[in-house]
Amino acid sequence: MSGRMLRPEARPLELEELSLSQLKVVDRVVKGMKEAHDQLRSQGRQGLTPELDRKRSSRLLFVSGEPGIGKTSIYTTLRKLLPGESGLPGSTRVTHEAFHYAKTKRGEFKNRIKSNAGKISKNIRWLDPLDLEPLSGSTNFLAAVMVRIERALDGGSDPNRIASRNGLLDRSSTTVDALAELRRFQNDLAMSWDGNLQARAAHVDPDQYATEVLRAERARLAVNQRLQGILSKLNTHGENQQQDPQLFLLVVDDLYISPASSIELLRLLRMISSPQLFVLLLGDYDLLDYLYSQQTLGDYIKLAGEAAFKSADVAVTDELRSRASAVATGSLRKLLPPSQNVELWPLRIEETLSFRALGARRDKTPARVKKTSHSLRFLLHRLRIRRDGFPSTVKELVTAGWRESEQKQKQSFWGRHVYKGALMLEMPPRHATDLWMTLAEIKKHPPIELITKLLGDEFQAALAEQNIVTGRKKRLFDSILTRGTAQTTHEEYLLTTSSLSVAQETSKILEIAGPDARNSTPGTTTIHASTHVDWHLQLKNKKLDLPPRPLGWLITLHDVLVLGHPESLRGGSLLSSQFKIQWIKISWATNKDKTATPQENKTIYWPAPKFSTFLEIDLLRSAWNSLFTKSDGCPLHVDALAFRWLDAICSILTNDKASDKASDKASDKASDKASDKASDKASDKASDKASDKASDKAIVHLIDPSKPPPTLQWRDLIERIGKLTIEVDSSSSSSAHNWVADVGIIIALRLGISEDIAKNFEQNLPLNKFWRSSPSIQGLRTSHPGRPEWHEHISEHFPEEWPPSLETQRGPA
Repeated sequence: MSGRMLRPEARPLELEELSLSQLKVVDRVVKGMKEAHDQLRSQGRQGLTPELDRKRSSRLLFVSGEPGIGKTSIYTTLRKLLPGESGLPGSTRVTHEAFHYAKTKRGEFKNRIKSNAGKISKNIRWLDPLDLEPLSGSTNFLAAVMVRIERALDGGSDPNRIASRNGLLDRSSTTVDALAELRRFQNDLAMSWDGNLQARAAHVDPDQYATEVLRAERARLAVNQRLQGILSKLNTHGENQQQDPQLFLLVVDDLYISPASSIELLRLLRMISSPQLFVLLLGDYDLLDYLYSQQTLGDYIKLAGEAAFKSADVAVTDELRSRASAVATGSLRKLLPPSQNVELWPLRIEETLSFRALGARRDKTPARVKKTSHSLRFLLHRLRIRRDGFPSTVKELVTAGWRESEQKQKQSFWGRHVYKGALMLEMPPRHATDLWMTLAEIKKHPPIELITKLLGDEFQAALAEQNIVTGRKKRLFDSILTRGTAQTTHEEYLLTTSSLSVAQETSKILEIAGPDARNSTPGTTTIHASTHVDWHLQLKNKKLDLPPRPLGWLITLHDVLVLGHPESLRGGSLLSSQFKIQWIKISWATNKDKTATPQENKTIYWPAPKFSTFLEIDLLRSAWNSLFTKSDGCPLHVDALAFRWLDAICSILTNDKASDKASDKASDKASDKASDKASDKASDKASDKASDKASDKAIVHLIDPSKPPPTLQWRDLIERIGKLTIEVDSSSSSSAHNWVADVGIIIALRLGISEDIAKNFEQNLPLNKFWRSSPSIQGLRTSHPGRPEWHEHISEHFPEEWPPSLETQRGPA
């Protein structure tokens, strides 16, 4: 595919093109501006000075978010929206929401934005934005604000008129006086803030010096009052006050570039708080809070002396840091009320999948359609990681287990966004644009080495963007993820897993005690079941605490290497040896001789397949936890637990055998002909067929988990496991092969499963035949464990005659 070289930057967007988070922020901003204008109009009717106004409130609104999140796009969109223009430049791109909540909220936000914007659009005067990035540290911010007010009211070519974005106001005597007062005010500000009086003090007559000092202080003292008077006069038409006063809107961008300047500007804006001036701040609140804390700490150290700070003990320095942080947080809360801090979130996963770079619209020329209009969903589907099996592409990997359409989503039992690696797609629009442009340059089905290099680069970039990841951790990852050259001369990443490990977090939910089912031995069998809370990566046995986005890229890279490029995975899969699932365990207690039954208080964990990818673990976690969610706190039946465990694992192993050749062929065919607007949509849908096909085989729905599943459901499950033995019979080392053998051990020892259910398993011909020839089970009979971590605990208790001989399997005497 041929992409674009020049990255599109922030520009006005249609409401339909905004993400859900951006739409929410625009709604909050327009709502705040309308409230400010309503208060300004009410104050004018009451004839009150701002100091006596009972409705006086802050006129600041802070839009917070990481770089590239879309703050400037929100500003440009507001700039086009509020003057009441009928439409925004460019064609409208409709965002299709897959989930009911998002659809409802988008409609609610858009309706409220249009309503509020229509009421104030003609009463907003935009000032030139104040961008802190190019400004010098010595900038007089108050003068900068005044110059922007004057520029917004400059008459241009007609000396008898004052220009505004909403028309021209007659230059009456009142407004002429206001402009003259504004210019005198600017001169006083320049004298008060930027004068060289201190430098000339030794050469100025004392009386003159005192006069200038007092003059400067009077100018400072009257700043707020004079500004409010000027803006009030400018809100007149002729000699009478307007029915709808004008609200001056100032936008301050990059409010974190310079810590000292940012705090100085915030204090200034609070000092000149005026009902006629509304300020929209764009920046990163968390970063600003951190920088303000560091500046306050620096002021404390400077006051006490650096030598005293260095020689103080740890308790004193910790207290100083704590006090500095508390003072900075309280001061920032005063300057920026938390309720007026609107946070902008990254794109949701489904929004990223539907993302197209700005300007990437469908062209009437078929050739350009194919090159410029594809979504990230389609581009990720072209990254093939293996030829057979599911998942086979990066897109299928990150979306496995969940459906993208509302109707199908209700039928899914995996849950939304099951795969932890999918968090890599929760990214800012700028990051999504860069990814889109990179993928658009890649040809169809690139080599696996190029895919792993792309994933490694994205992980490194996402890690570098996180200011909470220390430099030491970044250096450690440099030693884990190294660059190499493949045989095809492609540069690639090598992932070393020797220093990484996986830790599991579970939550104990219930214990079910019942009679010992094995040979009707007097005693009890207790099942301990836990939900899977989470898992996390550890580096040298210490939790990494990686942010979601870089963790998602790392997990996806790991699974891609496992599935499609294992030679670049030094040390093997992180799940192959270190990670053991411990969600179900069985404890026995008996009243008889310990040699007759398993030892008293003996505990055995139910085995899961030796999964090699995090995708399989996440799918099992979602399916297993869904049973507890469905129970809603009610007691669970032991057979329901066993059914869900076996059913979920069988579904995952079956999905892995699914082939998506047909859907991939349909996707390629749709993208190649791409001759009209429907073609891109058709190709996107075709790329989802394999994921939907796998989800169709999802776990069986249990109506009431507090009761045993119906016999018919058990029979269907046993048939599915029986068919799985046929598929894995030729591969004795596969995960499915070993797991089916372990199921036989579960049945033979009656680990909590009812007797009639166990007999149904034993009477299944494919399973019975498979277990009779299983090396693992034969090894238990001769007391030679197959896999120590599981078999060594039960080899001495395994029945000698198992599985039972079925009449249909007996040959001639």
